[in-house]
Amino acid sequence: MKVGDLVIMSRVESSVVGLVVKMPYVGPNGEKQQTPRVGVYWMDGEGHMDWEPMNWLEVVSESR
Repeated sequence: MKVGDLVIMSRVESSVVGLVVKMPYVGPNGEKQQTPRVGVYWMDGEGHMDWEPMNWLEVVSESR
């Protein structure tokens, strides 16, 4: 998964597509979040970004 990928929430029955806009935080010494989350801009008409757990998302179209 990378910035620019189109994703859906794999754990819910929804057809809303989102665009990955931010990757998980990695600290200066390589420390990572216990549950990595990515910033997803959801195309549901509300125009908002949410931080979603990576393991809840499914890539439906990869960016080039």
